[in-house]
Amino acid sequence: MIFVFIVRDLLLIVGAAARNELRWAKQHLYFLLVLGPIVVGFAFITADRAAAELPVLQPGYYPFLFGAVLFFLALFAAGLSQTAAEIYQVRRPESVFESFPVDPIIHLS
Repeated sequence: MIFVFIVRDLLLIVGAAARNELRWAKQHLYFLLVLGPIVVGFAFITADRAAAELPVLQPGYYPFLFGAVLFFLALFAAGLSQTAAEIYQVRRPESVFESFPVDPIIHLS
């Protein structure tokens, strides 16, 4: 019996989310049907022309490994900055509480 209530509640939530997305799509038809395909099309045309002009690159093992590590570190740094902003509340209204004389152990708990 409880399972029926849970499923019904989940279906209500999914239905509400679908209606919300449908409303958003109706309000942004121009962006979805005109601007989106234009931007994606020009991006593909530009990438195709740029790729045709480049020489064939066949990097070895070490340059590929270096690029992969560099890409991972860039992604890690991007995620780290968001995490630091959440922990230290940089430029947020919660930053007012940082000036209170509270022990760090209490602040982190």
